[in-house]
Amino acid sequence: MNPPVHILGLCGSLRPGSYTRQAATIVLDAAHAEGASTALASDVELNLPLCDGRPEQAAPGAVIALRERVRRADALLLATPEYCGTLSAVLKNAIEWIGPEILAGKIIGVVSVAASTSADGSMVALRELCLREGAWVIPARASVPMAERVFGLPDDEFSSLVLAHLHALGTALPEAVNRIDRNCTSRGSRS
Repeated sequence: MNPPVHILGLCGSLRPGSYTRQAATIVLDAAHAEGASTALASDVELNLPLCDGRPEQAAPGAVIALRERVRRADALLLATPEYCGTLSAVLKNAIEWIGPEILAGKIIGVVSVAASTSADGSMVALRELCLREGAWVIPARASVPMAERVFGLPDDEFSSLVLAHLHALGTALPEAVNRIDRNCTSRGSRS
């Protein structure tokens, strides 16, 4: 019997209690209900120095630790607030530090959260970035527009629909890992 799927969540908002962190928690809780082992990286773990892209730039200890956590995860949940129509600098910086050598072949689920009526800009940008890094982005995704309404009025018809998408992503992510791994000789052979 295979060990449970392990999903690591990375939240692109450093603000405690942010809507993005709430969305990520809902997805990870749904994945946990499906039998997955889940963890959400802390704000401290993602408060990294800027990656300048130079090969000689030494990775700080926090980056080395984050890379190892990502390497050990079977899948990632990447959650971003939408700032200026795209993903947050916090999450992009973490992805740059992690690098394609670790992200290639990694199964990823994506959540975007916005105060406005659309979170599509950050969703598209994050999915494209992950694909360019060689990751496997699953088709299921969750976009949370009008976040204040969604989390402030969870019983509202619109909010219920959006929250259902978050739960569906949490169900789909471990299922995707299991389906892909059935076709691979062992975990980690996707790259």
